Amino acid sequence: NNEEFTKLESDMYVYATDTYFAKGDLANSLRVSTIVYNKVSETWRFRYLRILTLEKYGRNALNSGDLKTAEDYGNQILHMMYRIEGSNLIADVYISKIKDNIKDSKIDLAKQNLGYIWDYEVSANRRATLTDLKTQLGM
Repeated sequence: NNEEFTKLESDMYVYATDTYFAKGDLANSLRVSTIVYNKVSETWRFRYLRILTLEKYGRNALNSGDLKTAEDYGNQILHMMYRIEGSNLIADVYISKIKDNIKDSKIDLAKQNLGYIWDYEVSANRRATLTDLKTQLGM
């Protein structure tokens, strides 16, 4: 409830976001947001910046085909707190795995992967994709 502290935190968040995240400097965005988050995890602004940065790293890994690293970033988000960014990232990883399993005729593994991700709370479009995959797999 300290107005001075809240204003300073807000100003620092805007600075860090504009200087690092918005310009694509993910390393410094993650470094700064992690320092503040580790010291004062209740600061929602820096927690959010950390989440956005981890998601961006995860999306970059997913786009390059590195599913393990993408999943690790999603889990880092979810270990902080439930955020749709983390669960959607992990869902996208598993959707990719399931599609690859189906393509490779590894139906049992596809069903196993679908079973793993099924109970995650994800966005409507990912739920629709998972439902389609479930139907495709005859589950």
